[in-house]
Amino acid sequence: RALIQEFYDCHWRTTQMEIIRKLSVFDDSRTLEFLFDHAFMEGDLAFAEVAIWSLSQTRNALAAKFLARSYEGCPETLKPYVVTAIARLGDRSIAPRLAEDLEEQATGNRFKLVESLILALGELKYEPALAVIERFLINTENSRHRMSALISVGKLSRSTAVLDSCEKHFLNDVLEYQIFTSVRAQVQMRAHWKLEDYLGRIFEAKILHLSVALELNGFSARDVKEGLKIYS
Repeated sequence: RALIQEFYDCHWRTTQMEIIRKLSVFDDSRTLEFLFDHAFMEGDLAFAEVAIWSLSQTRNALAAKFLARSYEGCPETLKPYVVTAIARLGDRSIAPRLAEDLEEQATGNRFKLVESLILALGELKYEPALAVIERFLINTENSRHRMSALISVGKLSRSTAVLDSCEKHFLNDVLEYQIFTSVRAQVQMRAHWKLEDYLGRIFEAKILHLSVALELNGFSARDVKEGLKIYS
């Protein structure tokens, strides 16, 4: 409450933006309502971007639902930030729509949105989007899109076939080739991991990473249910 009041009392823009950032550590109803109000402020995209970022840091389910509902109608300039925030919150409810939008943007010029969609679908472990992401990896002339696709393929694929066919794109840049070899090793590891390996990581790790839990979406609900009986 004190920070929110300070925001309204302050007339320094930079201080106000810093207050919005600091609110990211709170997820009470008053803070969420304040961030919701500022996430899509008309005429001030900078404030909106920071508010969206802060919502993504709250790890709050209501924040995730708000951003998912807002995606369709939000200003085009804010969509990349909303997509990134949704991925950070791990909300897969809108993943099919994000995959459709990526497919539609294959020949478009909304470069930042495409990059955000590619990375978000990988972060959300949304395997149905793998094919379209692989097409970006193979066909795009945009180096940022290719690197984004490479990173997401590493989070989704269990086969190196497509990666091997694209190796030539990364041979002339040392850093890019290091990332490529790291991604290929990641895919090779994922190819050997089974459901019980992920469940073991989830139940035995001291700190649970959301990305590990999202990996369960790559297995059937029946298999996951049977696997969970071991830990019940």
